[in-house]
Amino acid sequence: MRWIFQYPVLQSMILWHQSPQRIDRVLTDRFSEPSRTYFQYLVAQQAVRVNGQVARRKSQLVTQGDLIHVRFLLPAQRAARDLVPEDLPLEILYEDDDIMVLNKATDMVVHPAPGNWRGTLANALAFRFGTPTRTDAAAVEGAHSGGAYADGALRPGIVHRLDKGTSGVLVVAKNALAERRLQRAFALRQVYKEYLAVLAGTPRVLQNGPYLVELPIGRHPSRWLEHRILAETQGGRPARSHFETLAIRPSTAPLTLVRVRIETGRTHQIRVHARHGLHAPVLGDDLYGYSAWNQRYRTRARRPLLHAWRLGFRHPLTHAWCVFEAPPPEDFDYFIQLLNVRWAEVPSLAELRAREAADVNSCAPPDRI
Repeated sequence: MRWIFQYPVLQSMILWHQSPQRIDRVLTDRFSEPSRTYFQYLVAQQAVRVNGQVARRKSQLVTQGDLIHVRFLLPAQRAARDLVPEDLPLEILYEDDDIMVLNKATDMVVHPAPGNWRGTLANALAFRFGTPTRTDAAAVEGAHSGGAYADGALRPGIVHRLDKGTSGVLVVAKNALAERRLQRAFALRQVYKEYLAVLAGTPRVLQNGPYLVELPIGRHPSRWLEHRILAETQGGRPARSHFETLAIRPSTAPLTLVRVRIETGRTHQIRVHARHGLHAPVLGDDLYGYSAWNQRYRTRARRPLLHAWRLGFRHPLTHAWCVFEAPPPEDFDYFIQLLNVRWAEVPSLAELRAREAADVNSCAPPDRI
């Protein structure tokens, strides 16, 4: 049987059984931490599929050659009990009574998931903010809650996420009101999101200036770790990414440093658009990248070189326009120096923050990409 695990961190593995076995039993045997009751819960929530069909019974038999998909769910009623507070280092860029903005470290997972129940950002926030309460979950619009757990889930105050290998700026809500307002801002695309990425290659479409990749994205039908360009009529979701070249390094394996502003927030959006829209994937990306480039730079690029550089939004309580910038980590900074970036052509934080107060409906301040 082949196993593909889908929430929230995707994992893929292959396992074989010669004789038919109950699906809840096989799942329990495969993983050491979740209980058999938990996997029965997943079946009841229709989160388990066998050969593309929803598993209807916890006693359903599976055997050799069956293709099984599992979507791990995190029951809200178990979240407070299951989330283990951990004193983990956090690089805080800004903090007040309502929000905390931090620079997420490379390889830190945002939410707990199978294989990553500890050491996540959520564990660190649970330690910093304390234990969630029912009052937090029941907080209503206009009232402040005492903690960062508005929904009781395994994501205290987290309103958006970055992939494990992506470093950079991330905002966390410290009370239920701030969380709901930030979630709404992200849903309505009223957030400015700008990334830095090192690409394998020199895309021709970027030679004449900024370039918009506007291609819908959906899950790959057979490789469930991956997403791909997929027509909206086939289930793809609209995605828009603005790319602009900052520096190029010509060589037998050329590199390009780009800044990327995304209007949407699809899973793996920049990585998919770079690979299929620019034909120049993110360097170090083992899922979408070029193996030759990745091997050549392996000692310096041990993860996808993608950094969430700037994040802008209206403060959920004061409504002031805020823009935060996270300095790139050491592995990324090596390539910035290697490519001799022309920072003079990049809008400064002051320019991004100088947004007119009357422009309340725009999702971002004026920018040339």
